Amino acid sequence: EVETMHIKKHDGTIVRFIIFVFFMAIIQLISLTTAEAETLKFRIFTYVTRIESMPIGFMDAPTNVLCERHGYINYEDGDVATFLSRAIGKNSIQKGTRDGYALITYSDDSTSVFEWDLDFWINETTQLKTFSGSGKFIKGTGRFVGIDGEVKLTGQEVEPFSGEPAAGAYFDVTATYTLPVK
Repeated sequence: EVETMHIKKHDGTIVRFIIFVFFMAIIQLISLTTAEAETLKFRIFTYVTRIESMPIGFMDAPTNVLCERHGYINYEDGDVATFLSRAIGKNSIQKGTRDGYALITYSDDSTSVFEWDLDFWINETTQLKTFSGSGKFIKGTGRFVGIDGEVKLTGQEVEPFSGEPAAGAYFDVTATYTLPVK
C-alpha cells in the first residue's frame, strides 16, 4: 500500500509537469505570433480628380458629394507611395463630412487599404477647409498582407494659385499597425 501511494504521488507530479510544459508551449506560440505595433507618420499631398455634387434643394439640407482624390505620400523614413481615395459626403455652408476608402501603393507594388471618416470646417482665418478624422486598415498585399491597425489624420486645403479652385490639400497621418509574424 505504501508503494501504491508513492506511485499515485509520483503520477500527480508528472501530470502537473505535463500541464506546466503545455502552458509554457502555448505562451511561446502566442509570443511568436504577436507582433509589436509599428507607428508611421507621413504626409499625403492630394488633389481632387473628380467631384460630383447633388444639392438636396429644400430646407437647409446639405449637398451630397462624391469625391475622388489622387496624390503622393512622403514618409518620415524617406519612403514614398501613391495615393487614391474615393469618398462620399455631405457639405453644408461652413462644414461637412466625408467617409471613404484609401489605397496606398508602394514602389514594390505592395498596397494597404484603409477606410476612414472625417469632418471638415472652414478656417475663419484662411477661408480654407480644415480636416480631422480617423480610420482603420482593412487590407494589405505584398509586405502588408494581414495589416491591422488605425490611422489618425488632420489636414488643410492648400492655398490655390490665382484663379484656380481650391482642390489641393495635405493630410498629416499617424498610422499605428501590426503585421503577422512570418
